[in-house]
Amino acid sequence: MIEEIDRNQSSNKQRLTFKQMISALIIMIFIIVVSLSTATQFLAHTFNYQAGLGKPAYNKVYLPWKVITWRKAYYKEFKKEFDASFSVGVCTFGGLIAIVFLLKLMWEKRPKAVHDLH
Repeated sequence: MIEEIDRNQSSNKQRLTFKQMISALIIMIFIIVVSLSTATQFLAHTFNYQAGLGKPAYNKVYLPWKVITWRKAYYKEFKKEFDASFSVGVCTFGGLIAIVFLLKLMWEKRPKAVHDLH
C-alpha cells in the first residue's frame, strides 16, 4: 500500500499540467518566431532592403517567415547569404533555448518553504 502511494506521488511530480504544456508551447512558438525574425532581418540587411524582397510589414521590418519564401525563390543564386542567415537564426534559437533552460534550472533550485517547521 505504501509503495503504491509512493509510486503515485513520484509519477504525479513527473507529469506536466495542462497549464505547463500550454506555457511550454507558447514559449517554443515565441522562440521560433524570434529566430525566424532574426534570420529574415539579417538577410534583408545583407541585401540592403532591395525592392526585390517585397514590401516590408513596417518600415524596414519584414514578416518573420519571409526568409522561407525568399529561400525558395533565390537560394540557388545566393547560397552564401542564405547560409549565413540560417546560421544567425540557428544561433538565436540555440541561445534562447539555453536561456529558457537556465531559467528553468534556477526556478527549480529555489528553496522551498517549510510550513510545519515548528
